[in-house]
Amino acid sequence: MTKETSHWDLVVIGGEREGHNVAAEAASRGARVALVMPGFSGNGRTVGNQQVRILTGMPRFVGPGALEVTTKSQSLQLSAETIVIGIGSRPESPSSFLVDNRFVLDADSFEQAVGAHRVAIVGAGRDGLQAATLLASVGVDVSIFDRRYRLLEESDSELVDLMLESVAGAGVTLRLGEDVAGVEPTASGANVRLTGDDCEFFDRAVVSVGRRGNTESLDLERIGLETDEQGRLWCDERFKTWVEPIRAVGSVIGFPVSLRCSLDQGARCAVDVLFAGGFERRPADAVMVSTSQPEIAQTGRTTEDLVAGGVDYQAGRVGFDRKAANSLKLLWNRRSGRVLGAHAMGPDVTDSIGRVAAAMRRCLTVDRLLSSCENDRLLRQAATAERSDTVDEEAVVEQGSAWRIDAV
Repeated sequence: MTKETSHWDLVVIGGEREGHNVAAEAASRGARVALVMPGFSGNGRTVGNQQVRILTGMPRFVGPGALEVTTKSQSLQLSAETIVIGIGSRPESPSSFLVDNRFVLDADSFEQAVGAHRVAIVGAGRDGLQAATLLASVGVDVSIFDRRYRLLEESDSELVDLMLESVAGAGVTLRLGEDVAGVEPTASGANVRLTGDDCEFFDRAVVSVGRRGNTESLDLERIGLETDEQGRLWCDERFKTWVEPIRAVGSVIGFPVSLRCSLDQGARCAVDVLFAGGFERRPADAVMVSTSQPEIAQTGRTTEDLVAGGVDYQAGRVGFDRKAANSLKLLWNRRSGRVLGAHAMGPDVTDSIGRVAAAMRRCLTVDRLLSSCENDRLLRQAATAERSDTVDEEAVVEQGSAWRIDAV
């Protein structure tokens, strides 16, 4: 087996979209990038040139800035100024949840439950909620179990409540506060055992209780990089792990959730790597999505964050009723007027959330935000709600809007 050694500006261990986005963004800005695709598929040959190279093989760390990649035909030694881990994750199930991929499925194979009459989903996190709503949309009778009452804790509770109302309206039975002790396949379906020895039969069951980072084969212990109990990595606000020069993106991040779920993390990480922290967008200003159906989009701080921090804030809301197609909640500092965050749900809210994120990066007040987005009707309504004693009746009819203002 031949050996080859090369040095790069950036090496990305891929596996999912976010890692590929880091590589693409860095290469587009002139960096020399090597993208490692874990596995032994293909003929083992590398593809690319002196600026960008893609290779398939099994990577492992031999030093903080060095990788050894074993392919079918050769062993490659790669060194880099920065190495980004974007290797992804997989569903993880406790031993009492017997996944057979026929009657008891994991979160990545829930589509196999299409056509079943009754389906139980255990775990109402992002993956579980997405599976529940998609299955319900094709006529499956879905019940979703979770021991918690408060879901998606990183999202604003009012938007979560609104989302759950929509999920229930789509025909999903929400069984919150019920603890599932185990799931077992049978000859014709799956038994879901609840705490207290109650047992219910379903045609299929989907286990969605967590994910494990695909980090076992990387030899992270060799460079002193520890993972959490799910094999995932903790990062700071610039995607840095505790070991220089290693960073992480995507679902392999265990904490913070705001990084793991932000839309443009690949571009943000690449620019931060190339310009040594000169990127103006802070994590608090990034746009994050829930991946549930319907999807919650948000930027900045939640109401819970502000209350816990003792911040004197105000909130304007629009579209908080069942008839509204789009709902948006805007938060700003009562004294300074500075925009603190926005949380929204609906098919037409992405641009509004993006404008709020841009306003936060520029430290704008709600007045400046209002003047800069006069054509954004949804955002303008939320920003001016408390400023007017009357409501634009035509707009309310069009949006199905309900207005409320909170002050703390």
